[in-house]
Amino acid sequence: MLIGIFITVFVQRVILLTVAAESTSLDQTIRNLRMGMMLYSSEQLLQGKPEYIEKLAESDPFDVMDTQYGNYGGTKTAEEITKAQPGQWFYDSDNHELVYKVINGDYFRNARGTDLVRLITVLNYDDRNHDGSYERGIDRPRGVSLRVVDEYEWTY
Repeated sequence: MLIGIFITVFVQRVILLTVAAESTSLDQTIRNLRMGMMLYSSEQLLQGKPEYIEKLAESDPFDVMDTQYGNYGGTKTAEEITKAQPGQWFYDSDNHELVYKVINGDYFRNARGTDLVRLITVLNYDDRNHDGSYERGIDRPRGVSLRVVDEYEWTY
């Protein structure tokens, strides 16, 4: 009986460690993507190619930046993503979002009640005509940021 208790406690600890590892890995990947977008935007500005920054804001950052991640599942529809294997990144072609499908969904919560982390790319620009919206040829792109759509938390 004592061995059974030790095994149960051990298994619970291992599960919590895998949840913590996934949480840390997700945070690190988001930081890496943000840094990659910043570097890509800076490079395009230095080369006088602001249209490439616009392209990054409008499409799959993995494709535009030619970034390779082992767990990137490619471009899929929202429905395909819900049926996909967890632990992968996708570009949601329906909603134009980067999506991570969580492995340890029992320890994860977001506002929508799904096991998905959703991120959008946002074009940062100088609003030269002060109308509050981006107008190609008038406003000047400065970069692209990556924002979380639904706040989330890990419950471990």
